[in-house]
Amino acid sequence: MKWINGITSNIWKEHPDIVTTYCSVVISYLRKGYFIYTIELCWKALAVVISEKILGKEHPRTATTYSNVALVYNRKNHYTNMLVWSEKALAIRAKALREEHSDTVNTFQHISLAHHHLGDYAKALMWSEKVLAIQEIKLGNGHQDTIATYNNIAAIYYSRGNCSKALEQYNEVVTLLEKSLEEKHLDTADAYKKIAEIHHIQCNYDRALEFYEKILTMYKKRFVENHVRFIDIYFGIAKVYHAQNDYATALKWYEMASGISEKKYEKKYTTADIYARIAAINHELGDYSKSREWCEKILCFYEKELGSEHYRITNAYNLIGLTYFREGNHTKALEWYEKDLIIKEKVFGEKNPATATIYNNIARVYDSQGDYSKAMEWINKAQLAIEGTSGEEYCYVFNSIALISAHQGDFAVALEWHERALEIREKRFGPKHPKTAITYNNIAELFNSKGDYAEALEWFEKALVVREKLLGKEHPDTIATYSGIACTRQNQSKCTDQST
Repeated sequence: MKWINGITSNIWKEHPDIVTTYCSVVISYLRKGYFIYTIELCWKALAVVISEKILGKEHPRTATTYSNVALVYNRKNHYTNMLVWSEKALAIRAKALREEHSDTVNTFQHISLAHHHLGDYAKALMWSEKVLAIQEIKLGNGHQDTIATYNNIAAIYYSRGNCSKALEQYNEVVTLLEKSLEEKHLDTADAYKKIAEIHHIQCNYDRALEFYEKILTMYKKRFVENHVRFIDIYFGIAKVYHAQNDYATALKWYEMASGISEKKYEKKYTTADIYARIAAINHELGDYSKSREWCEKILCFYEKELGSEHYRITNAYNLIGLTYFREGNHTKALEWYEKDLIIKEKVFGEKNPATATIYNNIARVYDSQGDYSKAMEWINKAQLAIEGTSGEEYCYVFNSIALISAHQGDFAVALEWHERALEIREKRFGPKHPKTAITYNNIAELFNSKGDYAEALEWFEKALVVREKLLGKEHPDTIATYSGIACTRQNQSKCTDQST
């Protein structure tokens, strides 16, 4: 700040050039990420422009100052304020400059970006398409600014959940980049990454891996083997294998990602995300103690970085509680679930899907202990928290309601909730997926409890086919199905003996 005062002390205080000086320093500090100084400098520039009435409120330099303030709010993730200041800049530039002027176009882009972050995708798309129309005429399709706008439009479709349109746009970006830049340019790699992510979402796993491999080929020729850019690609590949239940391969890639991430401070939150994935895989494989080891790493990390009450820490609390529940240690399970509950109710409130998860898990503990009234008390809270939803992520609540209803002897209600969960899971995952197999097994157990043994065996067999193939014969879930089949056959045999 001292050197700024030094520069300006020799300039007439009300001279317009001081505004340019302030604005230049604003941009310099923006690039360095110094937001406190940036806000101060922007307001000083505004004071010169407006208060001293040198340039007036409709001068293009005033618009530049407004635009600088908007950029500061963008860097601080204050998108409502970003939008306000961008619109103030546009009000000036729309009158003082042509629509196709670069400053006006930049303002259109800022407004689009603000709407995108605020979730108003229709307006974001409208402004980006306005930018594109100008750039295609003025600069041509092959110009990097035009390609960047194609990329922005693709990102809007992606955020909107329109994967087919996003994929179409990203493919166009790749085509243009390959024509205008060398094939191995990093912008091309970034577009490949987005295409890979979309293919993953669409369950086109081979295509996703194909694009990740293209990126790896490019990176290996350009960077050292432990470069930070490899982290996201290894992580992406791991998630593809994880989604296909290839746990061994997924673990290998997760560990490669964490090996680099642990050494790179700027990737600290990515490291915790990788730990969470590894913990989840070990849980899915039934290695609960190892899952807890990874959760402890997450806890150490977040407690140090964010404190013990940050919402990010709750996923680790929940998973640790679930491992104890699976082991039958209900006291320890409740202890960890209650840690989770305190934070989630404080951060999200009672009527939120995130809070519903912990209500459900607590209900399952009480159900396992035979305390059905207390279990229903917690499951009712879970139902209220997810009222009006029907996504797969809430099937666990449906299954819990069914389980508790069955334990109370209300088999019709139980079957109704299981069928609701099954419809959702078969639609999303198909019949040959571990999550679908959970519902198959649950329905089988219901029929076994009801005494309909032939129907129970049919559903157990459906679960077994999936679990043996995808999880292996020694997985706890597969063993549970073996046990269920044995128990059902034993019950069926007893029933037959009694009837004879």
